[in-house]
Amino acid sequence: MSVLAEHHVAITIDHSPHPIRLDVSRHTLEMDEEWIPYVQATVECPLGDGGVLVVDPQASDVWATIQTRRLLGRVDRLADFTRRYRGRTLHALSLEFAGQTLAGITRATYHDYTDPGHLRREDARQWRVMLREISADRKAATVTLTLASGEARLNDWQHMSATTDRIPGANLVEKVNFILERCNLPHVTYAPASVPSDAEIGDEALRSPGSSALEFLTGLTRHHGLMLWCDENAQWHLAPDRTRLVTRELRSAGLDRSVINEVSKRSRDDGWITAVMVIYTWEGQDYYDVASPYAPNPEKALILRYNRPYPGPGLAAQILARVLGRGRALELLAVSTYVASPGESVAYITPRETVTGRLAAIRWQFPDDEMSVRLREVGAA
Repeated sequence: MSVLAEHHVAITIDHSPHPIRLDVSRHTLEMDEEWIPYVQATVECPLGDGGVLVVDPQASDVWATIQTRRLLGRVDRLADFTRRYRGRTLHALSLEFAGQTLAGITRATYHDYTDPGHLRREDARQWRVMLREISADRKAATVTLTLASGEARLNDWQHMSATTDRIPGANLVEKVNFILERCNLPHVTYAPASVPSDAEIGDEALRSPGSSALEFLTGLTRHHGLMLWCDENAQWHLAPDRTRLVTRELRSAGLDRSVINEVSKRSRDDGWITAVMVIYTWEGQDYYDVASPYAPNPEKALILRYNRPYPGPGLAAQILARVLGRGRALELLAVSTYVASPGESVAYITPRETVTGRLAAIRWQFPDDEMSVRLREVGAA
């Protein structure tokens, strides 16, 4: 059942001697499995006395925790109803509730959980992210914080040497942990039971001058069919993909409806890939790893370049298998819920059909009680 909700959002910034807690007046928070960093957020807070401006993201690594709480079942009925339907026309409301009984409309728009056996429920979640930028607007009396998951920290360390450096470690996980530790980041929490040894990795462990830690680790892990990412809890994962073994239902009709709009898209410009070419440049020589059906045009290629020894073919085929089907997408606008995450399977149930897809990205906007969901690999159930 869709119900009215009350949202509370706050951010706590790590700071000595005491953490700084700010109430959030507006935020956009996104999780996207096609992005690096995986989590990105922009948070606007009242400036207050300006005490938060002592925080300097250039002076040291600053981490923060965004906390969201969604309380279901408010008692301020008139105010909630007004906020939900402000600006809507009578015609739009008639279309939304067409065919519904008065009792059905009541259940679909409000339930205060005051009946026996019904308790007020809470939907809460938090994100552990790194502060990347702080901006104060004195006239508006606001401070805006830009934050991201731990991958952003890996971009802050370039290999500033004129010679290559061999990353130590007996296997892939130890090499990844060496880099993470040098960036003041925790070790990998989740990894396969078996990973390539140092001997199997070979010259791939050589880090070239000027390369960022993110560039080096991305190339190293991808060649072995793995991805490295930092989740919303600041925990590092090393896995073939971000798949979560969860199937979530979203509905656009009935008493349990939460989707209020959908936009389907088939694009040649957004996500459509039919071939992959990986170019390795090492000691003045280029090496090519290509995966393509070599069919007649159109052929839309993703080109990746790495300054590292050529490890042999294979990476291009792995990436192509991962990105095929991204050109078909379904964008859903729904009532916010903080339990969904990229990598989950979604069954989108409409009056016409049931569509399945992979949840590739999700964006929450506060104070709007709305989330935008992007599904990839879309097809009929």
